[in-house]
Amino acid sequence: MFSYYGGKRNFIKKYPNPPQDVTIIVEPFAGSCSYIVHHMEEEDDREFIGIESSKLLHKTYRFLQDCDEEEISTMELRMGKTIEDDFPDLNKRAFASLQSQVGCAHLYESKTVTEWGLKQWPSRRNHIVRSLPKTKRVKIIEGNCFDYFDQLDSPTTLWFIDPPYTGIAGSHYRSGLDHEKLAEQVKKLEGYVVVCGNENDKYLPFEYLFDSRCYRGKKLQEWIYKQRM
Repeated sequence: MFSYYGGKRNFIKKYPNPPQDVTIIVEPFAGSCSYIVHHMEEEDDREFIGIESSKLLHKTYRFLQDCDEEEISTMELRMGKTIEDDFPDLNKRAFASLQSQVGCAHLYESKTVTEWGLKQWPSRRNHIVRSLPKTKRVKIIEGNCFDYFDQLDSPTTLWFIDPPYTGIAGSHYRSGLDHEKLAEQVKKLEGYVVVCGNENDKYLPFEYLFDSRCYRGKKLQEWIYKQRM
């Protein structure tokens, strides 16, 4: 899958595996669906759903689910204000914009390809091609996750919830997420639940999981909350 700010692709193995009786895995803050892609098997009859409110990300998923591997493999990014000219298709343009930016929460469509984006594109492109068959099997819902908790919940649903964190780590999203409301909803769920957080998140009884990376010289930690896991 593609890279996205706050994504868990590089350390997704540190999170709990789905229990054997799970029939549906849902990421209500989909991002790049790292958990789903990692745990999806070649022959897998489970259902995979990502819920995403970002229109830019939703366009990106539309492009990925409609394209083929050759289209990604031959896709080139160019420095300068060329994205609109190079990619007239709106969904492909959104995808190119997402790949062109420095690691951030991507709230807008970039009109330029950054030097960083250009440098990262070859390795990103290879990873996207490898994960494309899995990407096409994920059902992406554009909307607010609070509208789908009751609809998708069951004792065999696994919720991998990776919301914007509180504090500086989540400030890039400007999501306006009500974390207390999220906590109330989580506690009502019948399914298996994993909620990602960090040392600043207090809205659920999180537990330390591992040290993740450094941000502005400060080592950051990943914390976790689990139900039925």
